[in-house]
Amino acid sequence: MTPVVAFFNTALGAGTTTLTYHVAWMPRELGTRVLVVDLDPQANLTTSFLADDAVESLWQPAACQSVYGALAPLFEGEGDIVDAHVVPIDAGLDLVAGDLRLARAEQELSTAWGDALDESVRGFRVTTAFATVARRAAEQVEADLILLDVGPNLGAINRAAMVASSHIVVPMAPDLYSLQGPEPRPDVGGVATGLGRPQEPRTPTRPRPARWRHGPDGLRGAAARHPHGPRRRRVRPLAATDPGRVPDLGPRHRR
Repeated sequence: MTPVVAFFNTALGAGTTTLTYHVAWMPRELGTRVLVVDLDPQANLTTSFLADDAVESLWQPAACQSVYGALAPLFEGEGDIVDAHVVPIDAGLDLVAGDLRLARAEQELSTAWGDALDESVRGFRVTTAFATVARRAAEQVEADLILLDVGPNLGAINRAAMVASSHIVVPMAPDLYSLQGPEPRPDVGGVATGLGRPQEPRTPTRPRPARWRHGPDGLRGAAARHPHGPRRRRVRPLAATDPGRVPDLGPRHRR
């Protein structure tokens, strides 16, 4: 089976698309035929390989020679998946172009995930649609390696891309966003996409000073350490001769 490598990080600006672009050129120099599938609705990888005029011609509604064109009949309920149009970039390097309209499939893929859990046949076909398109395109050009580029989010499109991949690469950069990106680690059918960092052991808290410790009778401070025991405040009883301070209980209690 052809290995499928997805480049994924939820952090924006971690260099995922840039790394995918450069890695795509390296294996071909070793004699490996590479197929790149752009599953990012922003299609930044596609515009890195092709000029704007070429991208515009692929996005024409009549032709729709992009990844969405292969998936549209299934997502729109008009048929099944068709073979994707493969764009030759160089000897040993081919591309399935991305498309802005791929964002329309977000809701369909989200619904299909729940349907697949209910053992719906259509739910399985929609959830594994990216895997089907990538595999058929690889058979067209006899590719030895498939690279997937996805957007920086945890949406249903990326979840389906993780299902279609056999390996996941998390690009990292020395900044806070790249380090926090893998933390959510979504569960996509048993595939974990995170690089967990070991937790630092907590420093034991220092004991409280002796003056704040509890005494044998539950008191604190100097009262707990008094040599004759805790000092009690003597309460002076109210004088019965002071009518202003004694409540009037009625004529039966007067003397």
